[in-house]
Amino acid sequence: MKQTEIARILNISPVTVSNTLNSTLGKQKLSEMRGERDEHYVKVSEEIKKLTIKALNTYHQLFDSPNIDAKMKKETADTITLDIAGMRAPTKVDTRTLHAHATIDEINEFKRRGLEAARESGILVSVADEGNIYQPQQDN
Repeated sequence: MKQTEIARILNISPVTVSNTLNSTLGKQKLSEMRGERDEHYVKVSEEIKKLTIKALNTYHQLFDSPNIDAKMKKETADTITLDIAGMRAPTKVDTRTLHAHATIDEINEFKRRGLEAARESGILVSVADEGNIYQPQQDN
């Protein structure tokens, strides 16, 4: 969370949050919390690796077994290539549309609000020329 969000939730000033997080004790606690989080994810990834190896061995057994019929082998192959490998074509396409008419001032306000929202959310925004506002083409 951002420090301002923490401050709002705890009903304290952002400066207090900053001082706490940047103190020796705060840094130590954050380091411990990150270490615990990282340790958890390492354990989860190791378990996923074990299960993946088991699953692949099962698929190999299915493909190599003469007792398994072709239909089962095809369904297994489809599961692997389409679902697990992510090669299935999208089954739902969102086709909603919106038509609107906006003035130059409204377009410029949309742009300003979008840039402001991107900055506040912490998303990196690269804008070559923020002063470049929309101007319609003039017919000669």
